[in-house]
Amino acid sequence: MPELPEVETVARDLRGLVVGATILGATGDWPRQIASHSSIDAFADAVAGRRIEAVGRRAKLVVVELSGQAALTIHLKMTGQLFVVPAGSPSDRHVHLALALDDDRELRFRDIRKFGRVGIWPRDPVTGAVLDAEEGAELFAGHGPEPLDDAFTLRAFRARLRPRHGRPALPPEAALEQILAAQESGRRFSIMLGAIAAISLIVGGLSVINTMAMSVTERTREIGIKRAIGS
Repeated sequence: MPELPEVETVARDLRGLVVGATILGATGDWPRQIASHSSIDAFADAVAGRRIEAVGRRAKLVVVELSGQAALTIHLKMTGQLFVVPAGSPSDRHVHLALALDDDRELRFRDIRKFGRVGIWPRDPVTGAVLDAEEGAELFAGHGPEPLDDAFTLRAFRARLRPRHGRPALPPEAALEQILAAQESGRRFSIMLGAIAAISLIVGGLSVINTMAMSVTERTREIGIKRAIGS
């Protein structure tokens, strides 16, 4: 599974290749790859004629901003790869989706394991939030804070460790274990484990000993910590 920095790199590379191009249509052979529509034809109709205005990232999803208040999300999962190639270039059996661009190129999604997902979603015209077309809920509502967002400051991170709803504040060791567990499950934070663990240690005044070679499970169970003050 690619980590956040890898997805950020993919988004930045793609940005320089496709911004300004218009999508003419889409072809594919794996309908389950489409997260937003029941068929590739329906997805193709939804993306056709839209101009690519920007490329970014939210959590581990590449987010392609399209004209007409829409966003194209690409989840690479384990083996997903993106290629921008001239139209008609040789392909292989692992390319399951191709977006035709108006400059005689194609944006291809190659995925050996077929775990990746692609979808096009509307944006709320008022808030700009990406919405689930069927449920109308915010698509990224369950994601945590973005580490590269200007709003994610040290003060904001500390606020997340403070007691809420009458619960007492956690000691730094317990807070660290919760953060590691949440990162492993991928539900609450979209920051890679190493980065968020480092921030939490700075905030809590802790240091980690001999943890770099440990697995996630070992890191959660056996992580050795000590007070940095006076060490």
